[in-house]
Amino acid sequence: MTTFAATSANVSGLLLGAVFLFAGIAKFIRLSDFSQTLRSFGIGGRWVHLVSLIVAAAEIGLGFVLVFGLLQPWAQAVAILMLAVFSALVARLLAKRVRTNCGCMGSLNPEIIGVHTIVRNLSLTLAGLASIASPFSGILSIAASIAFLLSVLLSSRALHRSDGVEAIDVHDAADMWRH
Repeated sequence: MTTFAATSANVSGLLLGAVFLFAGIAKFIRLSDFSQTLRSFGIGGRWVHLVSLIVAAAEIGLGFVLVFGLLQPWAQAVAILMLAVFSALVARLLAKRVRTNCGCMGSLNPEIIGVHTIVRNLSLTLAGLASIASPFSGILSIAASIAFLLSVLLSSRALHRSDGVEAIDVHDAADMWRH
């Protein structure tokens, strides 16, 4: 593997780990707020507090493992799986036209879910793939960076109308795919 690919893999794993660690700690600090977010996602019942605790603890543990480069490539696979589940939940809510808080970084960064949420998860998924240290780590890291920048652009105020609705309408795009 080239030096660029190896460095890209290490940086990608560190970045992914830092994001999971920060997100888990943020959720844990205000666990009741995260429980409310899960309720708005349709995950509830009497187990919502336990699920909130498990998700926060899993993110903290996974973040720690990724930051220190332990249990590779299994840790990256778990991170990619978690991101896929989060993205599927967000996509389901977007398809139902539900506007709710993402809860991605707990209460520290409240934001309404949107296309940018899925694109951001895609960028983190690409970082996870890059961190597996394959010969494609360099190109995957570049793709992850581009996807992350796109998610930032999509979530910027410039692409939102004054009422908070995304200027890029998810439902219009979904309708195009259905026809």
